[in-house]
Amino acid sequence: MVVAVTRPTQGIVLAFLGAVLLRLALGDGYLRYVTAWMRWPLIASGVLLLLLAIGPVLAGRGQDGRQPDGDPHAGDDGHGHGHDHGAHGVPASAWLILLPGLVLFTIYPPELGSYLAERRANQAAAAAPGDLQPLQDGGVVAIPVQEFVWRAQSGGTTLVERDVELVGFVTHEEDAWFVTRLTLGCCAADALAFRVEVRDADRPPRDQWVSVVGRYVEGSGSSMDSAPVMAASEVTPVDKPRQTYE
Repeated sequence: MVVAVTRPTQGIVLAFLGAVLLRLALGDGYLRYVTAWMRWPLIASGVLLLLLAIGPVLAGRGQDGRQPDGDPHAGDDGHGHGHDHGAHGVPASAWLILLPGLVLFTIYPPELGSYLAERRANQAAAAAPGDLQPLQDGGVVAIPVQEFVWRAQSGGTTLVERDVELVGFVTHEEDAWFVTRLTLGCCAADALAFRVEVRDADRPPRDQWVSVVGRYVEGSGSSMDSAPVMAASEVTPVDKPRQTYE
């Protein structure tokens, strides 16, 4: 016997999924799964699901499974009356679609962190931030971790003898530790990790967010086979930023 989901229930499921999308997109929850530019498409999708839910909810059938005209076999050709009329609906397995929605509605899974980063670190060339330009004049220059990696892979000449600040979370490898950031192409499934080895400083615990000020070690990180190295002059624990991905 196939247990069916009635049309009103289908509408409720659509409305629930729309509400989940809106809850994620109107807060910061969506940033755990996709890049920031996808906020408005998610809002539009949530609103669309809510609108699509209106029809099934309002056009529901009675509990006896009859059509709106009162004839349970309206449009039937008179054959096969012995089958289960519930099979005309959506199979009960449709309820399974609610499970991930319930999880996302009630619990935000944590952002990707050191577990993934230690397995995907520097697996690709860092994306060029545009034409290679010297760092701005002045004291300490704050730059993204991925840009630091890219400048090192490009020869590192723009980093030499410059005080640079990197902000990221801590990852470990044997006796070394790294300041690390994850980057997303569109969503968490394609995340890549970029990291810079930190020397001359005590190793913080995994996933601790830190600000590291120091100087590039010349010649390091010229290829994807090894991470660039920074000789640290200052390491400061910091709060996790709102947007953890670069």
